[in-house]
Amino acid sequence: MRRMMRTLALGGLILLSACAGQVVTESTVSPPVLHVVLLQFKPEVSADQRTRALEQSIARLQAIPGVLAVDAGPKVRDDRPIHVRDYHGAILVRLADEAALDGYGPHPLHQAFLQEFQPLFDSVRVIDFAALPLAP
Repeated sequence: MRRMMRTLALGGLILLSACAGQVVTESTVSPPVLHVVLLQFKPEVSADQRTRALEQSIARLQAIPGVLAVDAGPKVRDDRPIHVRDYHGAILVRLADEAALDGYGPHPLHQAFLQEFQPLFDSVRVIDFAALPLAP
């Protein structure tokens, strides 16, 4: 217990010294980035192959530095005119900031995922946007 308290105290001091002299304002804090990927699978791709690709996106992509969370799954519905229809599944990657997004694409884990699963896709469309903070 004593060792853990010393480690926590040391971590706090390191964090404080790293931030010393730095004023944190809204303009200096980079917002998280949401990376949305819409996947349309080729017609010959089985349901099991689709599920495996989506599951593997979660397992592999979350290990990339700067990735905060990964969610993926099949399209739920498209029964209203406002729904996007031409996709089968989606991946949502939450990244720490735009710099993390810059490192995400060329990262070896991302490239390995693409190399294995891209042959299953007819099309891939991406939307990247900054997450705004909640209003007080």
